[in-house]
Amino acid sequence: MQASTPPSKKVTLLGEYLLACIFFVFAALLEFALVLKYKRRADLKMSVLPVNIKEDTVVKQEWSDKLRTWNDVTDKLNVIKTNKRKKNVDPERFSSKVDSIAQVLFAVAVILYNCVYFTKSLA
Repeated sequence: MQASTPPSKKVTLLGEYLLACIFFVFAALLEFALVLKYKRRADLKMSVLPVNIKEDTVVKQEWSDKLRTWNDVTDKLNVIKTNKRKKNVDPERFSSKVDSIAQVLFAVAVILYNCVYFTKSLA
């Protein structure tokens, strides 16, 4: 389609539309990477949680000792973190909130851009 348009030194409407589409795709990929990062952080946090030894008899004593020492370290770090910042953010809730907001914002941005673009191209 771009080959059938006359050559121009300025950015054409078609070129502008293609650049906007590339921008929206790149922004969606960045948003996906951010959400994935926080979801993985939440999964990692869940995998390090202590195991109830009374219910799980398969856990070895040395692993439970490592968990206890790891929990002591994480408890101390959590106290330090909560002293520095009062608000403790849950990565799972944060990622789902970012994903929900991004879905609405991308949809509104694409609709607004298309309205402006087609108004400008038909004028």
